[in-house]
Amino acid sequence: KPQVHKPCQYFNLNKAMTIEEAQAFVGAEPCNIKTLTEKDLYCEPPEVQPQPKRRQKRDTINNLPEFIVLPGLYTT
Repeated sequence: KPQVHKPCQYFNLNKAMTIEEAQAFVGAEPCNIKTLTEKDLYCEPPEVQPQPKRRQKRDTINNLPEFIVLPGLYTT
């Protein structure tokens, strides 16, 4: 089930990148992007909650996976 998460105030997302360029991840697993608009990026998360992506520094103690958007064609 797609989740809606709007913690920030970014605009013009669809002018900064195309839906083909954008990459989204929940933890280390890809999130299938369904819609990219001026203010919203909607994606379908993995069926099972993935492990968090390995990072040197984490700003959370609950060890939940992060939602990461890469605005371009990056190799992960």
